[in-house]
Amino acid sequence: MKKLYFVLFITLLAIEFFKFNLFSNNFPGSEQLLSTDSKMMSLSASFDSVSDSIESVYYNPAGLVHVDDIMFSWSRPIWSIFFNIDYFSLVIDNRYIPFGIGLLNSRTEGIAIRNDTPEISRLSSVQDITIFLSGGYEFVKGLSTGLRLKFNYKDILGHTDTGLGADIAFLWRRENPSAFTKSGILKILQPFSFGIVFYNILPPDIKLNDSADKYPIIIRTSISYRFGKIFNFIEPETSLGFDTAPEYEFVNFNVGLELVLLEALYLRSGYKITEKDFTIGTGLKVWDIIIDFGMSSIPVKSNYYNLTFKVQF
Repeated sequence: MKKLYFVLFITLLAIEFFKFNLFSNNFPGSEQLLSTDSKMMSLSASFDSVSDSIESVYYNPAGLVHVDDIMFSWSRPIWSIFFNIDYFSLVIDNRYIPFGIGLLNSRTEGIAIRNDTPEISRLSSVQDITIFLSGGYEFVKGLSTGLRLKFNYKDILGHTDTGLGADIAFLWRRENPSAFTKSGILKILQPFSFGIVFYNILPPDIKLNDSADKYPIIIRTSISYRFGKIFNFIEPETSLGFDTAPEYEFVNFNVGLELVLLEALYLRSGYKITEKDFTIGTGLKVWDIIIDFGMSSIPVKSNYYNLTFKVQF
């Protein structure tokens, strides 16, 4: 348990350090930080950059090398009156370069309030459609890289434009032989993963007004540690996430914890420091089908609930 206490200590220390260096994420392209997957949302985005399943199409394409079969997923928020977001993805594994395709269709309807009075100034309508093409390649055992191309269409109050962008990612997953502590309680399976994603190395050129919105470089990193089986049926995994857009002085720090029970039931929780957002979620695996549910406590999103359905063929 000493390792568990050490990780918790580092987590608390990092929270204390970063909570004084946080800024709003209101900058061009910040919607790329949106959580489209219930698992990732319930872990407060702390696991995004070390994703190693179908979620990698949207989060870290280097993780696609760990997908063994064909997988399909569909995700959307439920009980939301402010926005509709549908996300579909498909991953096809092959011997050379596994690849995936994703489609994100989001539409937000609302109102804009005047700054000087509580009167409504105008209606707000934003539609964002993005197609993702992602691929991964493992060039050294445990170390992989990935590339994601994204075609973006945006419509804001009738003003439309399109743009093409690209992201690059890396993932290191350290595999460790099975080992036992002296008590025989703790079994170490996969102790460590580290991922980093560079968004907008080729920024989409979206021009909706008189000038183009410049999408800045966004750097997202994650570290995860899996403690292995405790009492032979619980597998805890903790993750830390760090996001930054240096050009806009944006910094975000996320923590998450997932408990896997009997390799079928998932309990998740996380916290976003910037948004002061506490997230929880759960998942259930039945044969080759996974159903995930996540909830965010951000008031402006009216307790944003999300449901994800995944199937492996």
